[in-house]
Amino acid sequence: VDKAEYENSVNYSCPSCGAGVVADQSTVSTECPYCGNSMLVQGIATEDNIPRWVMPFTVTKEEAEARMREHFQHKWYLSRQFDASLEHMQGVYVPYHLYDMTVTGRADYIGYYDVSDSDGHDDRYYYAIKRAGHAAFEKIPVDGSSKMPDGHMDAIAPFDFSKLRDFSASYIAGYLTEVPDETAQECLSRAESRARNSFESDLRDDARNERDVEGIEETVASSTDVQLDGVSSCVLPVWLAHCTWGS
Repeated sequence: VDKAEYENSVNYSCPSCGAGVVADQSTVSTECPYCGNSMLVQGIATEDNIPRWVMPFTVTKEEAEARMREHFQHKWYLSRQFDASLEHMQGVYVPYHLYDMTVTGRADYIGYYDVSDSDGHDDRYYYAIKRAGHAAFEKIPVDGSSKMPDGHMDAIAPFDFSKLRDFSASYIAGYLTEVPDETAQECLSRAESRARNSFESDLRDDARNERDVEGIEETVASSTDVQLDGVSSCVLPVWLAHCTWGS
């Protein structure tokens, strides 16, 4: 047993059957593996780390399993026995930091336009293009769990934030729920990078849409400033599938 993982775990007693349950220190709610009773872990959630919002689960466990099997159904590289390897599917409320940001910037580009004459000669004309602007971003999501791979969490976005509700413990009953073990400050650079890349991409696309311009050959100069306007927290619903294969 990894010593760090052992020291980071806490033992609890199931209020229904009395069985001992081991949970990570960042776990808020979990399920007893013996009787299936949903239990809130006392002492982990505090006024400082309780999320502002929660997005309730709208996809059932059965629907999630069916969609996963459908996704893998026509993958030629998977064995036909792979479907039977699904051992367990767990609903998890993953902690997220939501950032509001304002981005301002400017950029100078060299655009081009190709012309072919009647003799088959090709000429390329160049243009100096300048762009500047600002954009406001609301609720840029960055997961605050070190146990969840960042690439996987980014891949399942975007979420429909119109479905966010004020947090209540009634929503998390029956699901594994965690509080963030990475602070909003520690995750800030990921949100800044996402806002900056989105803004710069939109600025470049706008330059590319300039009349008589076929494409952008070079970015001559650019500057982008990202300002943090606010940060809040939420937990978002994720289904995790546990599979065993080749063992």
